[in-house]
Amino acid sequence: MTPEFLLATTLAAVSLSPADDATIRDLESRSWVAWKAQDAAFFDQFLSDDHVEVHGYGVTTKASVVDAVRRAGCVVQAYALGPLTLTHVALCEALGQVAQRVVSANTGLIARLR
Repeated sequence: MTPEFLLATTLAAVSLSPADDATIRDLESRSWVAWKAQDAAFFDQFLSDDHVEVHGYGVTTKASVVDAVRRAGCVVQAYALGPLTLTHVALCEALGQVAQRVVSANTGLIARLR
């Protein structure tokens, strides 16, 4: 399976309606409660099958997140939600292939280091 990546550039901040703010806060809060409770089943249902996270150490998938929650790879003792900001982005497809090659190379390196 080859991951697909697109780079993005920031365009402008977008304001949230009160209803959207409340919905996002509810979803975010529920995910923190589940993480604190090590509820891997929540994340298995909550995250999309194509979920991807990009970190300084590489790329993780839904399966990696669910596994980390299940085995308590990171323990949450407390959390607090600050102000939400939403930023509109534009995708830069021309750079997507370059990013894919870089991430694929780095993912292979990370797999060999594990």
